[in-house]
Amino acid sequence: MAKIILKSQFTVSSKQSLFNFVDYVTRNQALKDKKKEQTLSDTEEKELERMTQLLSDSEFSVDDVYSDYIDYMKREQATLSEDDHYLKGVFSSSQTKVRREDVRELKQEIEDVTRQSRMGSVMFQDVISFENDFLIEENILNSKTNALDQDRLYKATEKMMGSLKENEKLHDTFWFASIHRNTDNIHLHICSMEKNNTRELKEVADGQFEVRGKRKQRTLDKMKLAFGQELTSPTYRLQLQTSMTNNRDSLLKDLKKTYETEVFSDNRSFLTEINTLKKELPDNKFNWQYGKLKPDTQKRVDRLTDVLTQKSPERMRYTKNVDAYATYLKELYGESAKPDEYLANKEQEIKTRLGNNLLNNLKKDHAVINHKVKKMLDDLPVHPKEGRDKKEIQKKETPKIEARPKASPYHSRKNMAIIKKNLVHDYDMKRAENDYEQTQYRIAAAQQRQSYDYHH
Repeated sequence: MAKIILKSQFTVSSKQSLFNFVDYVTRNQALKDKKKEQTLSDTEEKELERMTQLLSDSEFSVDDVYSDYIDYMKREQATLSEDDHYLKGVFSSSQTKVRREDVRELKQEIEDVTRQSRMGSVMFQDVISFENDFLIEENILNSKTNALDQDRLYKATEKMMGSLKENEKLHDTFWFASIHRNTDNIHLHICSMEKNNTRELKEVADGQFEVRGKRKQRTLDKMKLAFGQELTSPTYRLQLQTSMTNNRDSLLKDLKKTYETEVFSDNRSFLTEINTLKKELPDNKFNWQYGKLKPDTQKRVDRLTDVLTQKSPERMRYTKNVDAYATYLKELYGESAKPDEYLANKEQEIKTRLGNNLLNNLKKDHAVINHKVKKMLDDLPVHPKEGRDKKEIQKKETPKIEARPKASPYHSRKNMAIIKKNLVHDYDMKRAENDYEQTQYRIAAAQQRQSYDYHH
């Protein structure tokens, strides 16, 4: 089971049902506080029992559940303890502590929003729940005093609401939240709205339209990730991320070192594989990039990089840390963190980096490799033996024809000008090639950072 759970719904409704929700999140906690102080009346005790039972059946309700006890909720003096000026465990987008008069202002704001919108208003309702052991581990809940670090919950909620606003492209939003302890696990109720609705309309019947309230699943997943990253201690997460980066960089260095050893030691088997790969690469070296290769060519590159890194201890360390981070995500957020997708993305990322590393080395050593491959082929024995003998005899019997001496290309001013022009052209081409490669590298790095940011 995930340590952080998000349940979400929305209400497109009248102002009265939205009022009920605001009253509920303040009233329920007030009753719990009064019970601790042993100041509940018999009627309030029954109300609290009924609310707890209703919530055990469903985390959500607005019209059906809340309307039955709206009379009690409107008794605003019951939402405050006698010696406390602020509502306990309640905060909003503008205040870390909420007073009784602030609730009245919030209701007025909701009334203004619903009055302005003829098609109804959307209230997003979210419930974040936790395992209490997790809150204790993170030093958010004190197991001895039962005290809760409300400031950390506020900051995490603020981060989550920012993620909602960004991913759903909302404007001028406000939200209201309350910490509840009326179930086995502590949970947080949050309601949010736009002051001026910008959501698209959908047709619910002939000529009748309603504001679209459903949010994308991707939005909800990012909301939970934003909440968890702000709430949890970053120590372990940063430790794993730093280790992965160091392992990856060391692995790239190991690949280059092994590559140079194999090439310059004239390893025939390796040179043969490299020569086969080069035949499959595009003619234009600008396109010697892993992401631009055909799938079969990418697989050949993968086989070569696997060979070059198979003895590197950094490969195993990198894989171990990636697996540990995927496990961390799954334990914290559950399947909504998409741990399998994270593993697949990291595997593709390391293949791409290793592949580009190899391809860059091939471009740099292009002439050297060609020379070594040619020398290797020239050194191979010629078969059959008769063919070799025949070739040698023909060589002996063929009369030598003295070649006419070639005129020096530097003989005339015209030739010198042509050579100079070609040299300048070659220099410009080389510089353009280098600029292009740098640009492509920056684009690939940006794409990898975007993929990385999704899971961080």
